[in-house]
Amino acid sequence: MLSDPALADLRALLGDRLSLSTAVLAEHATSESLVTAGLPDAVAFPRTTAEVAALAAWSSALIARSGFPASRHALADSV
Repeated sequence: MLSDPALADLRALLGDRLSLSTAVLAEHATSESLVTAGLPDAVAFPRTTAEVAALAAWSSALIARSGFPASRHALADSV
């Protein structure tokens, strides 16, 4: 679950284009994958390339890296 400061950061980047609505979260919780996932913490609706870049930069602090290619030593659990 995202912390309050993390949600505030995302809200600062996207304003009302960040959704915490249960209906929107449920809509984005499924895919064609056979893996069952839970609800996302939030759903972002960026409008510009700059907003996508800002989201990628923001999220890079949350993504654990091992320094190895993804096929080796990948993290087994979600972060």
